[in-house]
Amino acid sequence: SRHRFAHLLPLGNGWADYSIYTDALDDDRARLAAAGLPLSGPHDHAKRLTDGRLWGVRLILAGIGSGHPALPFLLEDTAGRDLRIPRARTAHPNGVTGTLGVTVTVRSLAGVRPQFAALFGSGQPVDGAPEGARQAERFALGRQWVDVAEAGEPSSALAHGIGRDISRRGEGLASVTFARPGAGAARPLDLDLGAHAAAFVAEA
Repeated sequence: SRHRFAHLLPLGNGWADYSIYTDALDDDRARLAAAGLPLSGPHDHAKRLTDGRLWGVRLILAGIGSGHPALPFLLEDTAGRDLRIPRARTAHPNGVTGTLGVTVTVRSLAGVRPQFAALFGSGQPVDGAPEGARQAERFALGRQWVDVAEAGEPSSALAHGIGRDISRRGEGLASVTFARPGAGAARPLDLDLGAHAAAFVAEA
């Protein structure tokens, strides 16, 4: 069968999707299915390392490969979480200490709002929507967030920023914002990850 990222491969390397962690995947699947979201899975993935340790996850696809491409996939660890996300804090040369949130682009915020609300609860309007967006709403995940930005028409004066991104890559992941102490106001990180890659932003 065709890989769910096949449509992005001609655009080069890059970060194409995002996930939400859960420790109750079956319950979440039942809840989202009851809300009418198209889903695929659970899918089980596992790998044994050369030293014998097992790493494994289960996931359900709510976005690319199943539903609207701006939605995430949900992931639950089944073995070796410490191998996937080490407990020891990693010191990155660029000073990044974690992920604050992601921004996804859509053509119609009204069209996807019920699906994001089924996942995260009600969103709140974003003051100062991203460049090239008509409007945006933030869906909170504790201290983290997903911003859903509605792009302007490609033929309009808004065909830059978010509008340009959706023309090039289609709906889906547009940027990832990382925490970097001392960064101040949000600013881009200098990372060259290919034509379809999400933008990377750092803020304090």
